[in-house]
Amino acid sequence: MLHLTESDLRFLVETVATSRRDYDHLVNLIRDKEDLLEPMLEDPKLTERLFRDEEALVRISPHLLFSVLLRRLRKELETEAYILDVDIKGKRIPVFEGPAVAEMLSDKQTRDYLAEMLSSFARTNSGIISRTVFPIPDRGLGMLKSIRLTTTRIAELSRTCSVWTQYTFRRWLTLRRSLPVVPGDVGVP
Repeated sequence: MLHLTESDLRFLVETVATSRRDYDHLVNLIRDKEDLLEPMLEDPKLTERLFRDEEALVRISPHLLFSVLLRRLRKELETEAYILDVDIKGKRIPVFEGPAVAEMLSDKQTRDYLAEMLSSFARTNSGIISRTVFPIPDRGLGMLKSIRLTTTRIAELSRTCSVWTQYTFRRWLTLRRSLPVVPGDVGVP
């Protein structure tokens, strides 16, 4: 069973059903109907948009991303004789037969299992950091400003924190250290 979110369904409909504009109606039609979802997930427009539109990766769940990529990989491997890998000397060697892997990826249960397993490694953590800005003297009142933090927005948070007080920055450091390390992440070690 596919585990698609509302955002996934909306993205799917917006990308594949380009001649329609009644997206909410279409989302309701395809929800929990795998016989309608499967052909939509095979549509080449979906992979094109994922590779072209950076914002797309933020809108969809990891499960949808891997479901689409595994389907594309299956199609590509149907025409490849072998899957090549590089050994320690840089020589390309055949590792798997392409059609055999494509046949394995044709099995829906195997494909769903792989998508679920791969998406489990793409987990993100989130939280909210708040601070008071423009305090009113003698009353201690001010406007509360909150920022939603996810592990995918650390660079943005780092820029924001550079103007915060030392106390707030120490709180951010404590929170940052509790989040998992993300390759390419900008932050404090």
